[in-house]
Amino acid sequence: MRRELNFSKEGQAELSRLFDRLLANLQTTAVGSGQAMNEHVTGERWPSKRERNERLQAAAGIIRDLWSGKLVSRDGPIKVDEARIHTLPEEPPRLAVGALSPETAEWAGHWADALITINQPRKSLREIIDAFRRGGGKGKPLYLQVHVSYADTEDEALANAFDQWRSNAVPAAISQTLRLPEEFDGACTKVRPEDMDQHVRISANPSRHIEWLEDDTAMGFEQIYIHNVGRNQSEFINAFGRKVLPKFNRNRDDD
Repeated sequence: MRRELNFSKEGQAELSRLFDRLLANLQTTAVGSGQAMNEHVTGERWPSKRERNERLQAAAGIIRDLWSGKLVSRDGPIKVDEARIHTLPEEPPRLAVGALSPETAEWAGHWADALITINQPRKSLREIIDAFRRGGGKGKPLYLQVHVSYADTEDEALANAFDQWRSNAVPAAISQTLRLPEEFDGACTKVRPEDMDQHVRISANPSRHIEWLEDDTAMGFEQIYIHNVGRNQSEFINAFGRKVLPKFNRNRDDD
């Protein structure tokens, strides 16, 4: 079945600019330690967080060597036998590490090129930023992915967040080990709609979303990726293209 998305002229223009910016930002690659649901299908034992961090840092080193044109071989923790990239990028992409806790952010500060995290309470975000800088990330870029739920009414925005995103209310220490969608369903049976404000920025008021984003930029996040968790993507793109993102157009030429 074919489904078409229809946007207003303002929304179409904003979507075009969005794709331009996405393509321009391909010089950044984000890496993380993974989730069991994505990776258990290989049939290997799911490693501990410490092991996953070791593999992540080793992988980052392999990626950098490949991007520099080296012939790469490794015995472990990730085995590589005489790998080489023959068509090299003009400039090696930046490696941003995904971190949800101060501990991970501090550990990655000395080897990652940038930090990317998700919306959390301001206190938690500040602790993550401080830890990254303390670990060696001072002066390195900070990126943020924000999960929002926008709709015509507050009730609809809340309903969309609860319907589509309640599994993300499961603590990361638990969600990283879950292997099947059914396990996520079971883990979030006690999540209530009123719990969603901790995980999603829920509002039908564009001005409230502008305030949140202004606070993000004030904290030092130089790139912010906005993800509407509901299925009403046309409505979201049209509204944010007309009422939210133009407030930040003044920064577009500087990025």
